[in-house]
Amino acid sequence: MSKVQFERIWIEQCEAAGRVKEQFGVADALDYLIGEKLLTFAEVAEQRAEFMQQLPDFLQEIRAVSFMC
Repeated sequence: MSKVQFERIWIEQCEAAGRVKEQFGVADALDYLIGEKLLTFAEVAEQRAEFMQQLPDFLQEIRAVSFMC
């Protein structure tokens, strides 16, 4: 049985944001990612090193979502 890597949940969240962007536009996708997911992730990252290590990749993917067509 493999260990669930909660610190990598941002990958699925960014994929979901892509679907939100397709249906509702970039503003809603970024509201979902930044307003709902990133802030929570950053709070956890203050206490958990494995989340902190993932934070730069999460931020890079948020930038990509804002520019992907």
